[in-house]
Amino acid sequence: VRVRAYVLQVLDAASEALVGVATLLPADAVGQTVLTAVLRLAHDNDAEENRVVATQLLGSLAPVITSELCCQFVLPEIVSLADDPVFRVRKAAALKVGSLSAVLGEELSASRLLPVYETLARDEIWGVRKACVESLAKLAEVLPLEVRSSKLIPLLHEFYDDGSRWVRVAACQALGPFIATLPSEAISAEFLQLFTSLSNPSNPSASDSDIAYYCAYNLPAVAQAVTAKRWPELAEAFRTLASNTQWKVRRTLSYALHALAAILGPEHTEAELLPTFEQFLKDLDEVKVGVVQSVRAFLSALSPASRLKYLPAVVEMRAETDNWRFRHTLAAQLSGLGAIYPKSATLETLVPLALDLCTDAVAEVRIAAISQVGDLLSLLFEGADAAAEAELLSGALGDFLDNIARMAAMQSCYRRANCVQIVASLAVALRPEIVDARLLKVLVPLADDPVANVRLSLARLVRNQLLASPAYSELPSTLAMAESLRRDSDRDVLQTIHGPGYEPPRYCSKSPSRLAQQQQWPVGDNQSATLHEDDEKDDADIEADVDVDADVDVDVDVDIDGDIDADIDADIDADIDADIDADDDADSKSGADAESTASSALLEPLAGLRVCAEETGGSSQTPISAEAADTTQTTVIDAPLLRLDAPQGESAGEEEHAADDDGVPVVFSHLVPKTEGLLSADAHARQEE
Repeated sequence: VRVRAYVLQVLDAASEALVGVATLLPADAVGQTVLTAVLRLAHDNDAEENRVVATQLLGSLAPVITSELCCQFVLPEIVSLADDPVFRVRKAAALKVGSLSAVLGEELSASRLLPVYETLARDEIWGVRKACVESLAKLAEVLPLEVRSSKLIPLLHEFYDDGSRWVRVAACQALGPFIATLPSEAISAEFLQLFTSLSNPSNPSASDSDIAYYCAYNLPAVAQAVTAKRWPELAEAFRTLASNTQWKVRRTLSYALHALAAILGPEHTEAELLPTFEQFLKDLDEVKVGVVQSVRAFLSALSPASRLKYLPAVVEMRAETDNWRFRHTLAAQLSGLGAIYPKSATLETLVPLALDLCTDAVAEVRIAAISQVGDLLSLLFEGADAAAEAELLSGALGDFLDNIARMAAMQSCYRRANCVQIVASLAVALRPEIVDARLLKVLVPLADDPVANVRLSLARLVRNQLLASPAYSELPSTLAMAESLRRDSDRDVLQTIHGPGYEPPRYCSKSPSRLAQQQQWPVGDNQSATLHEDDEKDDADIEADVDVDADVDVDVDVDIDGDIDADIDADIDADIDADIDADDDADSKSGADAESTASSALLEPLAGLRVCAEETGGSSQTPISAEAADTTQTTVIDAPLLRLDAPQGESAGEEEHAADDDGVPVVFSHLVPKTEGLLSADAHARQEE
């Protein structure tokens, strides 16, 4: 079963892809290539799956190919496949009757398709009958009214009383879409009662939990078909659905309230829908969201007095919930709400609400509100003369603009960026004189704002709106901001203000070694002047280390190769003393003390080599290999952290940590041959010396 399900998924995906490719081909090419291949599948008498797929493809290709090809090839094949002995082929043909009828037209659908449909509607297999129910509404949209009334309504009653539960449930779901295709005079009271009974949970036909959901979903379409005059026949069903215990039923109805209000008009809306509107405002968020999303459309269907009464409820929507999506939905309707209310109500209620939403804590809410605030304020200036405009600017609207201007000087960078974005919205809606006098001048200091995102928002405003508008491009504020932004140090700001094609200079960066040194050992202001001098001292120390290491390696090779055991200690001690003296001289010249510690660290591997020679009787003839010599090489990383690292190898590594006279940590890391178990007591004492 699982494999068959996967195969069906692959077939469905391939069929969908083939139809998509056919839409991109010329009509003639579709007929010669795609349609020919599908017809070969339809004539495959050995594989029923091929005929099922061919039936589905013929119905899907009908809107793509020409009407001539559809009438000549597709229609005869569908009629033939509808009589196939395999029920799955007949079921596929019943599902495609509706889409095929939309291409064939009224006459051919009534004369050729309807007889086939009636035969399939009385098929012995319930799956075929259920497929006929699902394509009933599409077929009804094409057939003439008298055919729908005389043929399809009796068929729907048969489906409603079918012996199969699944057919009855499908008939309940298809009842609303079918009624919506009929005019009011063709819908009898009994037939409409059949639909309204679906809202009653005690109805045996509505025993399925989703029947009430489909009734609520199709209620606006049925109400539009029967018109507002017959609303009393639907009112009881509406009230039953509004109080349904399933929240998804109430949610569906909440999304449909504004559509019902537009159909019923102010009188029926205030009498029948307003109580439900108030109820849904106090319901779950899943239900309330439908009312909030269409609040402007619903309130516009009320009378002006009732509309003004519910304006405080609109403002309370923002404060009654912490769900930011409600505020986002409300912010997107600000200008629409301003259009249905008087200017005085807009100025007193909606403008403060707009300012709150423009400064919301959620960015999506701010973006939606900022996009609406310009259109909202422009409504206040419509038809206003100079005296009325001056009165507006001296009152609440002037306070609103002053609040926006004060945001430019706030400590929060988010508020300063919001100020720029709000001005960008107002610059389109208000007169340039008002914008320049009230807002643009306070934006000039933001061209040197310490936060790059604020300057970036300002650069977008200057480049995309101010410089592009003849009314703003020559203003002193615009020129001052543009000049300052063109000297900015941020690449994004420079690219935005200069426009496409401009390549800003690259950022300057420090070398990795110096950056790592400064991050690990921060240099104060009094030490930065001597940083270069310290680098020269470090270079001198590195050269001294290399000389010491080279001298020690050569002396050890000569001593071991010559088998002069008696002179090993003297030679090594003399060489090390000389190296230490030379190293001390270099340290005294450079002013650093780290090398004396490094020279002391070199004694330990040499002592290990010396003891190995003594313990073996001084008879070793094996010289030190190049690999062993390499393990004693040392490297130094930048001061003040002096680290002697050896390359990775098979020899064991040791690390010692010390501190110089100034308390600066010095780390030595060296690799030596394994000598554990070979050192005698005298050797240990000699090594410690």
